[in-house]
Amino acid sequence: MVELTRQQEADLAGYTNQPMWLLSGGVVTEEMPPRPVAEEIGRVPDVVPLWRIRAVAKQAGIYDLVVNAIAGLPEAERIVAEEVWASGTVLDRRSAILQGLAKGTGLTRKQVDGLFRKAARLRV
Repeated sequence: MVELTRQQEADLAGYTNQPMWLLSGGVVTEEMPPRPVAEEIGRVPDVVPLWRIRAVAKQAGIYDLVVNAIAGLPEAERIVAEEVWASGTVLDRRSAILQGLAKGTGLTRKQVDGLFRKAARLRV
């Protein structure tokens, strides 16, 4: 199991009290993220764009953990996982690759759920 700091756990679980940068109409502003409503907190999306997962993994400080888990896979699986991670368009909660990476990184189901929730809520 991966040991995360309280901030990393909070980030994966959802709301963060850190300001975020928003680009709107060519203007960058710094704003506090909106607090999620109760139904958003409990809902885990089935599919999210993979760029969002990569961004959230970087924010949570686990990006390198995922890359290292991919590097440790047997060659045939590693080749596919590298392509998905680098060039894939979406990540499905039920995918074999996600399940393997979760196991390889030691992330719990709760942590993966938090990663998906946060990825779905990214504002761009």
